[in-house]
Amino acid sequence: MIIPTKKIPVAKMPKNKRMETLIKHLADLEAADYERLSSDGRHYLGKIWNLLGMPSQEEIEIPKELKDAKS
Repeated sequence: MIIPTKKIPVAKMPKNKRMETLIKHLADLEAADYERLSSDGRHYLGKIWNLLGMPSQEEIEIPKELKDAKS
């Protein structure tokens, strides 16, 4: 594990705006790269969503019509 020697500054925006931005970036990352993520990557992304109080990709029920369209 790498321990940073330099203190990272906190973003200068309200906490709720940072959280909103974090969720948007995570959703964008998931939309762009979910299929290419390793099983470990998917697992940890799911844990992050759960920590944020949101369902992971595996917990979201996808309608049968959409599943069939992807195939």
